[in-house]
Amino acid sequence: MGAGAGALATAVVAAPLATAEAEPDTSLVELEVLLAAHEEAITQNNRNWEKSDDLDTERSSKVRVGYVLRGLDDDGNDIKEPIFAYSVESILEHYERSKGPALSIWGSAPDGVERVRKINERYEEITREKIDEFLALEAEKKRREDASGYTAALAAAEASTAAVREIEARIMAFAPQSLAAARRLAQWALASSESNRHCFDGADDLLTMVLGTLAKGVQS
Repeated sequence: MGAGAGALATAVVAAPLATAEAEPDTSLVELEVLLAAHEEAITQNNRNWEKSDDLDTERSSKVRVGYVLRGLDDDGNDIKEPIFAYSVESILEHYERSKGPALSIWGSAPDGVERVRKINERYEEITREKIDEFLALEAEKKRREDASGYTAALAAAEASTAAVREIEARIMAFAPQSLAAARRLAQWALASSESNRHCFDGADDLLTMVLGTLAKGVQS
């Protein structure tokens, strides 16, 4: 937690309140409605992610795209370590990078143009083969995830996270009109940052946003 943001939020929490108010604190009431909605939403969000994580049992799809020579064994045989690609992008990057040395070696040969053409054709062919192999593995993985319920659980978790963030955006846009509302907002920010019950990237981001909200309330 950033020292400045945390200290200022703590100071707001500790600020004394008036002993009585002539009229109901509508600002505090509105804020409590938002915070209650946030608590309900993030509780459901945590449950959704727990369910999704429990069903996430599939290993990442991968295809072998080459070997690294690590030396020789006691019998003089090559010790090869396989190289795997875990995405279409990494397959493309691997073969684009791998053909570079061959093009450099044969490009300046007397029949370099023809050799370069054949090298490019060969690498295009093997790249297509590996991409097809990877996509087939991904399709089979997707079928298993659909059958296990993981796909639906993940979609529910992502949707509930979006719902939490929508409520948090409304909280950040809320300008407290009373010291009691400002104090309650600061209390929520401190508690949420310490318990990690929010969908911000970090506790410092949450506190910084809340301090900006408090400033808006002071200026309004």
